[in-house]
Formats: sequence, structure tokens, C-alpha cells
Amino acid sequence: MKKLILSLITVICLAASSFAVPGFTPYVPNCNGDFVYYKDSSFTRETYIGILCYDEGTYQLRYYAPKNEEQLLPPKEIALLVTINKDLNHVEFTGERIISTVLPETSDVDIVNYLHDIFYDFAARRAKVENVKGFGERAVKTQQNYPQYGGNVTIVFDSVIPLFNIKKIIDSTGTEVLTCATFGRITSSEDKTFEKFTGFSKTLQTDGKKKTLVTEKAKSQKAVYDKQVLKIDTNWKQAMENCWVLDVNSFITLSLIPGVEDASLRENDAYLLRSILSSNSETYNNLLSIDFSEDQKNGKYKINVENYSAKNGHIIRNTQILTRGAVPSEVKGFERTDKYLFYYFSMATFKDAYEANPAYFNKIVKSYKINH
Repeated sequence: MKKLILSLITVICLAASSFAVPGFTPYVPNCNGDFVYYKDSSFTRETYIGILCYDEGTYQLRYYAPKNEEQLLPPKEIALLVTINKDLNHVEFTGERIISTVLPETSDVDIVNYLHDIFYDFAARRAKVENVKGFGERAVKTQQNYPQYGGNVTIVFDSVIPLFNIKKIIDSTGTEVLTCATFGRITSSEDKTFEKFTGFSKTLQTDGKKKTLVTEKAKSQKAVYDKQVLKIDTNWKQAMENCWVLDVNSFITLSLIPGVEDASLRENDAYLLRSILSSNSETYNNLLSIDFSEDQKNGKYKINVENYSAKNGHIIRNTQILTRGAVPSEVKGFERTDKYLFYYFSMATFKDAYEANPAYFNKIVKSYKINH
């Protein structure tokens, strides 16, 4: 399809590869390779807990704590493979293999047990909650007793988060004791995106090129693609039919994305949001930094999120706007019965370039319009 270049974010689970953790059926199906990481504040040091599904019966559970220079603590990792009985309606482990160093008679053993408990507890607590269809402001909030996190807690379930749909756990003081940090999907046995996650760097790395804006006056111009329009200036160069670049600083994309065939409006939105927020290729969407807003009346979503590259330490600030709309009659290639799509705007900017002049970039985002 000529108009649809963002194939990366339109890869949606098909029934043949989807599955459910025993005990419940998620609104948005899980797929082989899905993973999720949580920042777990019940530990005294910065800690992340990861869960990866290889298939419906095989999972990797991973504990990772980054190096802590103040406490003179080296990085710590514990990982294990587990298998479960996929034919039951509850979680039951059938096998386990530790794939990292675990020292006997140390806290390592407690961490292994903790990983077991997390998997059991998350599955059991998710199974008690029906109809987790909402996301964002309409996520499902339940009150539960969870001794590990201080007793009475609020568990927020969001259909966009894979595996257990758990977005965060909030204790009785209003503190987030567990928060979804990132999620994604590995695409092969060689894909190291899950195991390479080591948290989010607090130090901004650059590639040595000064990310400052061109200072001379530039004439205004419009970037136009189908019915989407925004105001930029002549410092921006058109790289493709629907892409514009600002030297090494920023990259703008306008596109059209089809909905999922035979899906409801809200289900389409949840599918798409999971796809565009998924981490891949060792680049992680930092959901701890996300700014998400929804205009329910107009079917519009705006997302500001930082992308962190484990390969080079770069941080990209990505602003994305999704707007549900009818398929224009002149758009060809939509061999579907659905009569709507999503207009898509993305501006990916190096964080240091954005911070040098946020007003410049924010003005461009604000100018974005769809001429229906």
C-alpha cells in the first residue's frame, strides 16, 4: 500500500499466534515474544522485574538492579526460565531452569522465590478482574490486599499493557510501589531486546554533534500529506513524500494507518497504542516519562514519550498524535471492510536538541491539523 509506510507499528497479533495467560482472556491478545518490565520500589535499590513470554507455556523471569555508585553496589541480575501447564485455568509451574548466577544462602534465593510469587500473584489477581478493556484514563482500578506492597493497594489494569494488563500498583499513601517501565516484543531467538534492558540512563549521551537550531531567519512552509498539514520552515528538508528532517536534530513523519479488521473502535485504539508504544531493537520507550492524553469526543490521542537506546545511550523525545477518521475516497489500497483509519503524526527529536529550544518544536506540534 503506497500510503502506509509504517509497517513496523501495524504488525498486529493474528489469532494463530495469540494466547492468554491461564485464568483470563485479555481484550488485546498477547503474542509470542511479548515482554513487560516493571520498576519495583519495594526494594531498597533501583530494581526492575521483567517477564517475557516465549510461547504460552514458556516464560523468562528476570530481576535487574543497575549499578549503584552511592551504595557501592555492582549491577545485579537473576534470570530463570519457567514452564507452566497451559491446559489449566490457573498458573502451575511444571519446570524451571536458572540461567544466571545464583549464590546459595544469600538474598539471591529470596529473589528467585520473589520472581515465582510475582508470576503467580499477577496471574491470580488479573483473573479476578473482568472486562479489562479500558486504557489511559479509563483503565480499571481495583482495591486489593497485597502484603508485599504494604497491605491495601490500588491495582490499575490497562488493556494496552501486555501479559497481565497491570499498569501500576499504588499503596495506601498514594505511592506507586510498582510501575510499568516499558514493554515490547522480541522477534526471534537472536533478538536481545529483553535481556539487554538495564533501566533508563539518567545521563544524556550525545553523538558529538552539537544539537542546536539554525539561527538565521527561515521562510515558513507547510508540510502536507493527504489531509494532514503542519507549519514548519525552510530549515526542514523533505526526505520522502511524507517525511521531513531538520539536519541531525529532528524527523517528522505523516502517515495513514488502517484499523484492525473486524475490531471495534475501542479495540482498534488499544491494538494500535500497544503497537506504537512497544519497545524493539534494543530501543526502549520509557513509560515512566510518558505524557498521554485523550480527546474522547474526537477520537484523538497525543503521546509524548522518551525513547532510550541501549546501544548508544541516545535519548529521543517522540511526540505522536493519532486521530481516528474515515477513509478518504481517494485513498487506494485499503482492501478491508472497515470504514475508518488513523491519521498519524510523529516528531522524533534528540532530547538535547529539544531542550535547547522547546518552544520551537512545540509550536510545530501545535500547528498540526487535519483538513477534513
